[in-house]
Amino acid sequence: MQRNLFVLLLVLLVSFSPACASKIAAPKTASAMAAQTKAAAREKGTDNQSKEYLTFPSSSPDNATVGGQLANIEDAKVYWIKLKAGQPLSIIGGTNITLTLTDPSGKEVETTAKGCRCMIKLSQASAGDYKLKIELCKAAKEHYDGAYNVILMLDGTVEMQGDCND
Repeated sequence: MQRNLFVLLLVLLVSFSPACASKIAAPKTASAMAAQTKAAAREKGTDNQSKEYLTFPSSSPDNATVGGQLANIEDAKVYWIKLKAGQPLSIIGGTNITLTLTDPSGKEVETTAKGCRCMIKLSQASAGDYKLKIELCKAAKEHYDGAYNVILMLDGTVEMQGDCND
């Protein structure tokens, strides 16, 4: 009787060991990893269903504005822009956000990360999908609420007067 009780106790202890507990929690970890993989695919653009393309309205086919809210310093928003070969593009944003433009081959064209500059100008695009990533500027000296507005212009005639704080 005592031996049976001892064996039962031993089985219970082994079944609740850390190794077994990690196997029990594995599905939760796997689902978290799947969500992380899906988010990474969305940002890279390999998850075609989740690509958010910026469109230019028929009333103003050369200009578009996009706005939104970033939750915190780690948050980012990714938009896609379809450009034709040779097409110019100007992107203007505020000084408290970082804009990063990546070409269709995955090469970073330009970023405004240093000094939180507010404009990217591409004189001649290659044909394809460009990725625009918007993040809060980590170099900003003042508190920022996360709201952003970005203007895109396809005519390439943007000339900045002063800085983006004006």
